[in-house]
This record gives sequence, C-alpha cells and structure tokens, in this order.
Amino acid sequence: MSTLAQIRDRVEQVLADTGNTVWDTDWVDEGIRQALAEYNLVLPYKAVDSESLSGILSNNNREIDLSSWAYISDCYDIYQIWLPYVDTDTEPTVRSFEFWREEQKVWIKGGDTPAETETARIFFTKGHTIDDLDSASATTIHDEHETLLVNGAAGHTAASRALDLSELVTVDRLTAQQVRAWGLSKLQEFRAGLRNVGRAAASRGVAWVELPALDRWDKGQGE
Repeated sequence: MSTLAQIRDRVEQVLADTGNTVWDTDWVDEGIRQALAEYNLVLPYKAVDSESLSGILSNNNREIDLSSWAYISDCYDIYQIWLPYVDTDTEPTVRSFEFWREEQKVWIKGGDTPAETETARIFFTKGHTIDDLDSASATTIHDEHETLLVNGAAGHTAASRALDLSELVTVDRLTAQQVRAWGLSKLQEFRAGLRNVGRAAASRGVAWVELPALDRWDKGQGE
C-alpha cells in the first residue's frame, strides 16, 4: 500500500512538476483529498467492529450512542447489526434498526431490549484513508485503483491552478484555459473510471453513487 508521499510523487509526475515549481505539496495534497472524497462516494471502505454496550445505551436501552465508539463514530452508513454478539455463536442474531447519521445514533427496533452487559457487532461503511494524509495511519484504497486516484488528484490540482491563473492579470488567458482544459480532461477520465468501479461494485451488490457531470461536455453514463 502506498503512502501519501508515494502517491504525491506520482501525482507530481503526471503534472510534470516533480520539483514543485508550479504546485507545492499542499496544493497537490488537496487534489488528493478531493479525488479521495469522490472515490469514497462510489466505493466506501467496508468495516466491522465489536464493542460492549456498557455506557452507550439510552432511551430504555434501545438507543446506541456511537459518538464515543471511535472506530465507528465517523461512519457513512450501517448495513447490519448482530446483537447480542458472542464470537462462539454459529447463528448470529441479526437485529432490525434505524441509523441516524447526523446524531451518530442507532435505534434497535423490536425483539429483546439490549443490555449493557451485551456486545454488538456492527457492519458499516466509512471513508478510505491514505497513510499520513490528515493523520491517517494506513492506506485502505484498493491497489488496482491507485492509478485512477492519481489521475483524479492531478485533474483536481490542475483545475484549481487554472482558477488561480485566471485571476492573475499578468497571465495569458489562453494559458489558464489550457490548464483548465487539461485538468477537466483528467477529471473526465477519472470519473469515467469511477463509473466503471461503481458498476462493478453494484454487480456485487454494493451500493454506489452516480457522480454528476463535470460540465455540459461531460456525457456521464453515456460515455
């Protein structure tokens, strides 16, 4: 798995700016963040964790507060809960629930009332991380998608540079347009790749989000 420094180097190679004479590392890192955010919308990280319910139950013990459950507190969605969970059980007890993402709380519907002595096993999705980006300690994106992410980051970085150039009166207008056109072309390649990733995920039963068009020339799914 590549670290931030390795992915950054690859983005700079695509931008033909390995010496950071045009884009500094902060600019490149922001392009990586934006590409990663789009990737996460299409193919979030699937995770599972188990923890005791002690101290995180309320409302007659049917509401689970995830805010103090560090590994889950920033999750996108929850798709299954086993409760009570015992690792020696051969048939898990799957519970019906509602997830309130904004509140980071889960309401257990029907069945036996959970107890603080019990353990819940929760299956959920969250954002992928890149080692050393925003204090992350691991890279979780799929190896085969790294080149796709690099191209998306290069596109985002170039597009932001074009906006900056357009505001400088000393820069030729054509230069800004050329940088923007190159950046948008890389973003179109990136998003076309994301659509393929999303379709592959959907064929395996994994939910995905269709991305909006970049502009009126981006044909979206019709490409």
